[in-house]
Amino acid sequence: MIPLSRYLLAATVGAMLSTMSAWGAERTVDLFPRGPAHRVSQDVVEVAPGDTIRFVVAEGHRVESIRGMQPPGGVEFHGQPGQDLVVTFDKPGVYAYRCKEHYAQGEVGLIVVGDTRNIVSAAAVRHPGEAQKVFEKLFRRWRAEG
Repeated sequence: MIPLSRYLLAATVGAMLSTMSAWGAERTVDLFPRGPAHRVSQDVVEVAPGDTIRFVVAEGHRVESIRGMQPPGGVEFHGQPGQDLVVTFDKPGVYAYRCKEHYAQGEVGLIVVGDTRNIVSAAAVRHPGEAQKVFEKLFRRWRAEG
Protein backbone atom coordinates (compact mmCIF):
# COMPACT_ATOMS: atom_id res chain seq x y z
CA MET A 1 0.00 0.00 0.00
CA ILE A 2 1.29 3.48 -0.96
CA PRO A 3 1.48 5.98 1.92
CA LEU A 4 -1.03 8.83 1.54
CA SER A 5 1.71 11.50 1.39
CA ARG A 6 3.38 9.79 -1.61
CA TYR A 7 0.04 9.38 -3.34
CA LEU A 8 -0.77 13.07 -2.84
CA LEU A 9 2.68 14.09 -4.09
CA ALA A 10 2.34 11.92 -7.19
CA ALA A 11 -1.15 13.24 -7.88
CA THR A 12 0.01 16.85 -7.47
CA VAL A 13 3.00 16.42 -9.79
CA GLY A 14 0.82 14.66 -12.36
CA ALA A 15 -1.73 17.44 -12.28
CA MET A 16 1.00 20.06 -12.64
CA LEU A 17 2.53 18.31 -15.65
CA SER A 18 -0.82 17.83 -17.35
CA THR A 19 -1.55 21.57 -17.12
CA MET A 20 1.96 22.76 -18.01
CA SER A 21 0.77 24.50 -21.20
CA ALA A 22 -1.56 26.63 -19.08
CA TRP A 23 1.58 28.16 -17.57
CA GLY A 24 3.05 29.10 -20.96
CA ALA A 25 3.79 32.65 -21.95
CA GLU A 26 1.56 34.62 -24.30
CA ARG A 27 2.91 36.66 -27.22
CA THR A 28 0.99 39.00 -29.52
CA VAL A 29 1.18 39.27 -33.31
CA ASP A 30 -0.78 42.00 -35.12
CA LEU A 31 -2.15 41.59 -38.65
CA PHE A 32 -2.71 44.97 -40.20
CA PRO A 33 -1.97 47.03 -43.28
CA ARG A 34 1.24 49.05 -42.96
CA GLY A 35 1.58 51.66 -45.67
CA PRO A 36 0.88 50.39 -49.19
CA ALA A 37 1.87 46.81 -48.24
CA HIS A 38 0.18 44.29 -45.99
CA ARG A 39 2.48 43.09 -43.22
CA VAL A 40 2.50 41.57 -39.75
CA SER A 41 4.01 43.10 -36.62
CA GLN A 42 6.52 40.26 -36.14
CA ASP A 43 7.49 38.16 -39.13
CA VAL A 44 9.35 35.55 -37.01
CA VAL A 45 8.19 34.71 -33.49
CA GLU A 46 10.11 32.29 -31.27
CA VAL A 47 8.18 30.60 -28.45
CA ALA A 48 8.56 27.58 -26.19
CA PRO A 49 6.28 24.54 -26.38
CA GLY A 50 3.11 25.33 -24.45
CA ASP A 51 3.26 29.05 -25.21
CA THR A 52 0.32 30.91 -26.72
CA ILE A 53 0.14 33.48 -29.49
CA ARG A 54 -2.68 35.99 -29.61
CA PHE A 55 -3.23 37.11 -33.19
CA VAL A 56 -4.75 40.59 -33.11
CA VAL A 57 -6.60 40.91 -36.39
CA ALA A 58 -7.66 44.17 -38.02
CA GLU A 59 -10.91 44.48 -39.94
CA GLY A 60 -10.54 42.93 -43.38
CA HIS A 61 -7.93 40.39 -42.25
CA ARG A 62 -8.12 36.73 -41.20
CA VAL A 63 -5.29 34.59 -39.79
CA GLU A 64 -4.79 30.92 -40.58
CA SER A 65 -2.05 28.31 -40.68
CA ILE A 66 -0.54 27.25 -43.99
CA ARG A 67 -0.99 23.59 -44.87
CA GLY A 68 2.31 21.67 -44.93
CA MET A 69 4.09 24.28 -42.84
CA GLN A 70 3.74 22.79 -39.38
CA PRO A 71 5.38 19.78 -37.72
CA PRO A 72 3.57 16.42 -37.77
CA GLY A 73 0.73 16.62 -35.25
CA GLY A 74 1.13 20.39 -34.97
CA VAL A 75 -1.89 22.61 -34.55
CA GLU A 76 -3.73 23.95 -37.60
CA PHE A 77 -5.80 27.07 -37.06
CA HIS A 78 -8.33 29.17 -38.95
CA GLY A 79 -9.63 32.48 -37.63
CA GLN A 80 -12.73 34.43 -38.57
CA PRO A 81 -12.56 37.71 -40.52
CA GLY A 82 -11.67 40.66 -38.27
CA GLN A 83 -11.60 38.51 -35.11
CA ASP A 84 -8.63 37.89 -32.84
CA LEU A 85 -7.47 34.31 -32.45
CA VAL A 86 -5.55 32.67 -29.59
CA VAL A 87 -3.49 29.56 -30.42
CA THR A 88 -1.40 27.38 -28.09
CA PHE A 89 1.60 25.66 -29.68
CA ASP A 90 2.46 22.39 -27.93
CA LYS A 91 4.47 20.57 -30.63
CA PRO A 92 8.02 21.80 -31.35
CA GLY A 93 8.85 22.86 -34.90
CA VAL A 94 8.33 25.55 -37.52
CA TYR A 95 4.81 26.83 -38.26
CA ALA A 96 3.70 29.39 -40.85
CA TYR A 97 0.65 31.61 -40.90
CA ARG A 98 -0.98 33.97 -43.34
CA CYS A 99 -3.69 36.52 -43.65
CA LYS A 100 -6.09 34.68 -45.91
CA GLU A 101 -7.15 37.86 -47.69
CA HIS A 102 -3.60 39.21 -48.24
CA TYR A 103 -1.55 36.04 -48.67
CA ALA A 104 -0.36 36.86 -52.20
CA GLN A 105 0.63 40.36 -51.04
CA GLY A 106 3.03 38.82 -48.50
CA GLU A 107 1.13 39.15 -45.22
CA VAL A 108 2.75 36.03 -43.74
CA GLY A 109 5.01 34.97 -40.88
CA LEU A 110 6.84 32.13 -39.16
CA ILE A 111 6.54 30.75 -35.66
CA VAL A 112 9.43 28.69 -34.27
CA VAL A 113 8.38 26.53 -31.35
CA GLY A 114 11.43 25.21 -29.50
CA ASP A 115 13.37 23.93 -32.52
CA THR A 116 13.36 23.76 -36.31
CA ARG A 117 12.90 20.00 -36.86
CA ASN A 118 10.66 20.50 -39.92
CA ILE A 119 12.36 23.54 -41.45
CA VAL A 120 13.35 21.76 -44.68
CA SER A 121 9.81 20.58 -45.46
CA ALA A 122 8.31 23.95 -44.44
CA ALA A 123 10.75 25.84 -46.68
CA ALA A 124 9.84 23.58 -49.63
CA VAL A 125 6.20 24.77 -49.71
CA ARG A 126 5.50 27.17 -52.61
CA HIS A 127 3.42 30.35 -52.31
CA PRO A 128 1.73 32.88 -54.60
CA GLY A 129 3.15 36.33 -55.39
CA GLU A 130 4.97 38.28 -52.70
CA ALA A 131 4.44 35.54 -50.11
CA GLN A 132 7.11 33.40 -51.83
CA LYS A 133 9.64 36.26 -51.66
CA VAL A 134 8.83 37.00 -48.02
CA PHE A 135 9.22 33.35 -46.98
CA GLU A 136 12.50 32.99 -48.90
CA LYS A 137 13.82 36.06 -47.05
CA LEU A 138 12.61 34.75 -43.68
CA PHE A 139 14.16 31.31 -44.15
CA ARG A 140 17.49 32.86 -45.31
CA ARG A 141 17.49 35.18 -42.28
CA TRP A 142 16.63 32.33 -39.91
CA ARG A 143 19.45 30.13 -41.26
CA ALA A 144 21.93 33.02 -40.97
CA GLU A 145 20.92 33.82 -37.39
CA GLY A 146 20.24 30.25 -36.26
